[in-house]
Amino acid sequence: MQTKRYGRIWLDGFHHPGDTVSMNCVKELVWAAEQQAGVRPHRRPELVTQRIEQLQPSIRRLEDRCARQETALTTLKTQVGKRLGRYYQLDQSSKKKMTPAQNERISKQISTVCAQLDKLQSQLAHRQAILSRQRERLHKIRVEQERLQAWRAQLEEDNRLNPNAPICVCRNDAGFCSGENLTWQIEMGYQVETKSSSGKITVALQKRCTPQTPWTRVGQNAEMIAWADYHMKECPYPLRVGLERFTLGQQTKHSVLIMYRDTPQQPSLPQWFKYYNGRQIIEAGNKQMKTVHHVQHLMSHAKYGIQIQVLLTGLVCNQTQFIQPWLRSASEKLTPQIQADLGSPKTMVRIMANSAASVQRTAKSTVLVFAQASSMPDCKLCLHGLPLHQLNLGLFQPLQNVEAKP
Repeated sequence: MQTKRYGRIWLDGFHHPGDTVSMNCVKELVWAAEQQAGVRPHRRPELVTQRIEQLQPSIRRLEDRCARQETALTTLKTQVGKRLGRYYQLDQSSKKKMTPAQNERISKQISTVCAQLDKLQSQLAHRQAILSRQRERLHKIRVEQERLQAWRAQLEEDNRLNPNAPICVCRNDAGFCSGENLTWQIEMGYQVETKSSSGKITVALQKRCTPQTPWTRVGQNAEMIAWADYHMKECPYPLRVGLERFTLGQQTKHSVLIMYRDTPQQPSLPQWFKYYNGRQIIEAGNKQMKTVHHVQHLMSHAKYGIQIQVLLTGLVCNQTQFIQPWLRSASEKLTPQIQADLGSPKTMVRIMANSAASVQRTAKSTVLVFAQASSMPDCKLCLHGLPLHQLNLGLFQPLQNVEAKP
C-alpha cells in the first residue's frame, strides 16, 4: 500500500490458511492496512451508481418478459379449461344411447380434444419453465441491485468521515488480478497495479502486435507496449494493460501488467515497469520468511501468538540483510566461497549459524574462528567496531518514508 501523503506504508504480520479465497484475503489485507495506517483513499461511489444504472435495462427487459409469459400462461390456462369442459361434455354424451355412427364421431372428437389437451399441457409446462428461469434471473439482478445500493451507501459514508483523503496505490501480485478483486479495489478508491495470471490475455494482446509495433525499452532485457481502455472479464471499468517482452537466450517470453489510474498524469512505460517490479524486494522477504525460517509452521494457535511469530520472523530477515555487509568487512579471508555464503541468507541461517567455532576475546576486539571441520574452515570474523544502538520500535506502527512517489 502506498500513499502520497505519508510515503510508503507496508503491512506485515498476516498469516492465512492455504484455502483462503483471494477475494476474502485481499479485503482483509486492505482493511487491516487502512486500520493500521489510519489512511484510506477517497471512495468511488459514483462508479457503483453507474453499475446500478446499467442494471436497469436488464431489470425492465426481464420484467417485460415475465409479464408476457404470465399473459401467455393465462391464455393457455383458459384454453385448457375450455378443452376440459369440452372433454367432459363429450364424455357425458358417449354414455348415452346412440347409433354406431354417432359413437364413432364422438370417439374421434374425444381423441381430438385429448390431443389438444396434451399439446396445451406441454406448452403450459414449457412456458412455466421459461417464466421460472426469468423470475430467477430477475431475482438475482434485484438482489445484486440491493447489494450495490448498500455498498454505495457504505462508500458514501466512508467519504463523509474521510473528507481529506490522499491518493493510495494497491500494488498486487498476479494472485489478486481477478476481475472481482480489481472491481472491489477500484471502487474502494485505490489506484491499482497488478499482473495478469491469465494466458488468454497475454495471447490476445500478442495478436494485436505486428512487426511494425513500436516497443519501448523499459529494462536491460525488457520491452513494453501498452493499451488504454482495455476491458477485462468481470471488471466493468476500463484498464490500462502493458504487454512485456523478455528475451531469454533463444526464447521470447511475454507477460502482462494491469493498471487502473484516474489521475491526470499516467506513468511512462519505464516508470511503470520499474515501480511495479520494485515489489520483488517485498516478495523476496516474504519468500525468505517461508523458505528459510518456515513461518508458515505455526508455533501457536492464538491470534497474538501468530502475529508475534510473524513479526519476529520479519525482524530476523531484516537483521540478516543489514548484517551481511558488516560481516563481509569483518572477514579476514574473504574467499569466493565465503563471499557467496555471506550473500545467501539461507546458508547463513541454516549452515553458518550452526557451524562449530570458537570465540577469542582481546582487549581490542572479538574474533570468531570457525573450526576446521565446519563449513568455513580457517575463516575468521573480527567482530570489532560493532555499533550498539537500540532503535525505538513502535509496535504495530507502520513504517513511513518522507519521500513519496506516485
